[in-house]
Amino acid sequence: MKEHSRIYLRDFIGAMAAYMFLLIGSLVFIPLLQESPWRFAVAVLPVIPLLFALAAYLRFLNHMDELQQRIQLNALALAAGVVGMVSFTAGLLENVGIPQLSLTLIFPLMIACWGIASMYFTWRYR
Repeated sequence: MKEHSRIYLRDFIGAMAAYMFLLIGSLVFIPLLQESPWRFAVAVLPVIPLLFALAAYLRFLNHMDELQQRIQLNALALAAGVVGMVSFTAGLLENVGIPQLSLTLIFPLMIACWGIASMYFTWRYR
């Protein structure tokens, strides 16, 4: 494994561990802060490690060769298009009584579509 891959994995796994810790902590503490203005800060606290994970990925992306960067660009473009269409369609369906989708589903859906698209484009460029 290349050195930049090891660094990426170390940084990403550390960020995800911090994310899980802060997410569980925020879910435990939010009910205790019912009327406190601190409940807003505690609710968004898990976003901080996600920023570190994003920074780790961007550093990793800059160390990839051109083909890998192209694969990632295509995968991100396809994922953005799919998630955009799904969320737009869901928004239109809300006008006819379909329940509103939670915005917290958008990012995990984006990541899942990106992962699937990455596998597809990696296979396609083999």
